[in-house]
Parts: sequence; structure tokens; C-alpha cells
Amino acid sequence: DIYRTKFEEGIDLIARGNEPFWYLEIDFEKAMRFTSLTDISELSTPPVEGVRSEDADVTLYHSITEAGELSVIVRAVDCQDDMSGEQFTHTVSVQVKRSIDTVLTEFIGCGKYLKDD
Repeated sequence: DIYRTKFEEGIDLIARGNEPFWYLEIDFEKAMRFTSLTDISELSTPPVEGVRSEDADVTLYHSITEAGELSVIVRAVDCQDDMSGEQFTHTVSVQVKRSIDTVLTEFIGCGKYLKDD
């Protein structure tokens, strides 16, 4: 399946949302890659270590580069894709800002950590 293939490619976390469609892949050793069907069509950053909240099951991944800023918040809250109906283990919010933008744009959706099952 697609998740197994992504795991074998080294992807550790995937997330996606709709209206507008967006997609995120995080490879903890290589990069964070965000794509969307908006003006912010793509932004990639080097990998970052997640920072876990001490009082909730929440992890933050944040990176700023010359190309822009990418902030990902992963919450261990079940989430259902509103178009496909697929169930995910996490709710994900992504804030993105290209270097030419003045404000962050937020995207909300669902995601899951990929692991060797």
C-alpha cells in the first residue's frame, strides 16, 4: 500500500488536508516537504527534531530557511479525512510562509506516523 511504500522511502510522517488540498511529508533524516494547491505550491526545509509538549501528546516541528517558514503541530487526536472518510491517528496543523509572504497561512488536516508494522 501507499503508506508502506512511503515508509520504505524513509518517510516518517505524512499529513494531508482538503479545501484547498495540501500534503506534507517529513523524513526525520532528510527534509520536511509541504505542497498545496494554493499560491504556496511547495516549500521544503531541512529536517528538524520534534519538540514534545510536557503536558499533552503534541509535537512541534519548526524550521525557517531563506525560502520560508514551516511549522507543523501534530496532536494525538483521531482525525477523519472529510473527503475520503479515511481514519488517521493524528490531527495536524501546518503554518507556512514563503520568504515573499508577510503572514503565515494555516492548513488543518489529518496525519499519521509511519512505522514498520
